[in-house]
Amino acid sequence: MKNLEELRFVLTYEMNEIFIKILIIKQRLEEEITTSEQMLLKKELHILTNRFIKEFKKNNVEQIKDYNNIINQ
Repeated sequence: MKNLEELRFVLTYEMNEIFIKILIIKQRLEEEITTSEQMLLKKELHILTNRFIKEFKKNNVEQIKDYNNIINQ
């Protein structure tokens, strides 16, 4: 691996689904909603974000190593 442009990360079907849900929640949070709805959506957003990060790390071990090597050069 020589540079960041050559680095390709794996995105699984599950990661794509999580990402879509995150986008939907972010859109809902921009709308006028009650405080309780907002709190629930923020909690769900936090959960989904953590799931995405976990899946990303699990499916991109080598890519993350390569990324860190490139950045730390």
